[in-house]
Amino acid sequence: MTQTSNNQVALAMIATYVVLWGTGYWPTEVADKHTETVLLSGLRVIGGAIPLVLLAFLARARWPRGHMLAWAAFTGLIMIALANWGTTEAVARVGPGNAAVVVNAAPLIVVAAGWLLLRERLSPAGLIGVAMGFGGVILMVWSQLGGDIDTTQLLIGFGVAAAGAIGWAAGTLLSVSYTHLTLPTILLV
Repeated sequence: MTQTSNNQVALAMIATYVVLWGTGYWPTEVADKHTETVLLSGLRVIGGAIPLVLLAFLARARWPRGHMLAWAAFTGLIMIALANWGTTEAVARVGPGNAAVVVNAAPLIVVAAGWLLLRERLSPAGLIGVAMGFGGVILMVWSQLGGDIDTTQLLIGFGVAAAGAIGWAAGTLLSVSYTHLTLPTILLV
């Protein structure tokens, strides 16, 4: 396969995963009433991994070895296992909309941590945007306190959603620092 066709296969794999990921919140809420969140998390991971591995075999992708394999396994645990568990548990505790808002704050965490830890450039407008994004998440969480959901369950749910978002962000930042790619490159891929 040529580099262009490899890139097209990779893009198709990513697009498929994004579509499947984005439509998973409400089925997770329905399924949670019938089984454990750990099982649902595992099914999400396996359900995404099998097609991606098959596509990688079809594309004759190179598999990581040595240090890169260990790095891939570690970042997979925090980016995939922790993020999926955090998402699933959060949906069960605080509902799909609330969970989606907090879990999908991961790019804000990546940008803020990249700016603080990796000395990535962030314009004043970008800094204001990140602050506003975090402010929106905090406002959304704050507005839920004292509502229909028990406060303890709400805080635990938002906590595990935040853990999932932080896991995804940490894996992204570790990938950036290990591969020496720039953060904008990683976020665009």
